[in-house]
Amino acid sequence: MGALFSTLTWSAALAAAQVLATPLVAQELPRVLVIATGGTIAGQATGGQLTGAQIVEAVPQLAEVARIEVEEFSRVGSSAITPDHWVRLSRRINEIFDTDPDLAGLIVTHGTDTLEETAYFLHLTVEDARPVVVVGSMRNSSAVSADGPANLLSGARVVLSPKAHERGVLVVLNDEIHSARDVRKMDNNRLNTFVSREWGMLGIVDADQIVFRRSPGDAPHRFVGSTPSTRYDSAAERSGCGRFCRERRASPSRCACQWGQRDRGPGVWWGSGQSCGS
Repeated sequence: MGALFSTLTWSAALAAAQVLATPLVAQELPRVLVIATGGTIAGQATGGQLTGAQIVEAVPQLAEVARIEVEEFSRVGSSAITPDHWVRLSRRINEIFDTDPDLAGLIVTHGTDTLEETAYFLHLTVEDARPVVVVGSMRNSSAVSADGPANLLSGARVVLSPKAHERGVLVVLNDEIHSARDVRKMDNNRLNTFVSREWGMLGIVDADQIVFRRSPGDAPHRFVGSTPSTRYDSAAERSGCGRFCRERRASPSRCACQWGQRDRGPGVWWGSGQSCGS
């Protein structure tokens, strides 16, 4: 009987050790949603754009840190992103967070031309404290040393950092973490094009850890608690609609006046009541 007990005890201990030594299976990893909008990160030298699923499949290391889910929002260059896209994207993100409490966080892949405007609009209107990270790339997916895969993996690691909560929308490129409140694109060619001049980056993505050096400096969601229409009106105006409006003659596809023609009548930018000439 004593020998049998010893054998059972040893078997139980061995089984427990095997459980502890087993790598974390995919089902136990946190879930992260990637919303794809297009842009250079999806671009190819031969033309056309990759789907969000193809972008994720090109980064097998993502499977080691999270269960990645993908949603296609759009597949356009970011110069074609309008305030209409901003509102639909923000509403979709708020809807996802409202209905999926187990989701760890969210990544938006985006072209860099208007990445800062989209990120800032989301910063003002997304209501959940869970991380939303916007990533892009300066080189297309088929370029030598394409930076999109590294930026996407870094974005996922930032989403999963407990320190990323309650910081508003974050922009992650080139192993740097920026607040959507401060970040600007400064160069059309350099990988380190995004900077936060006044206050500096929020943190960095190291090989073994996510390091935050400071906080964004203000409440992330300025318009949370207001009515949806007021919140989106105010955020759209602050995120660059006036500039889009003034650029209407040079770039009609980026002008908020086009949106106003649908919502408020010709020549009125949405949410302001001001004409394009003002």
